[in-house]
Amino acid sequence: MTKEFLRDPVTKSDPINPGHYYVGYNKLEDISGAGTSAAPPYVIEYIERTHYFNVALLQEPVATVRQEAEQYLMGRLGINQTDMCRLKYTVSVPYTVSPFYAGTSLGWSFCPGAVQL
Repeated sequence: MTKEFLRDPVTKSDPINPGHYYVGYNKLEDISGAGTSAAPPYVIEYIERTHYFNVALLQEPVATVRQEAEQYLMGRLGINQTDMCRLKYTVSVPYTVSPFYAGTSLGWSFCPGAVQL
């Protein structure tokens, strides 16, 4: 059981993909406060139909950004680490950020089987 995060004002519907939601940052928002589109450190997309979270880590250091995403999502969902490990999810890094980790699901740092960074 999680908080009603889909009703949270920071959760935004993906305008292109019905039933997909950005939890927190999205790829198009201005996070710099200066009117420019700076890349967010991570993007969490939720697919309502499958209850799946796609987490993209978009900056280095990857370990720090993964921890930020973990803490943010735990707070938004109101769950603990054990429950985070039970989610359907993937944590990935694009090739442009880290060729070494691209194509690998990193997992949450505290879950069994997670890639240690």
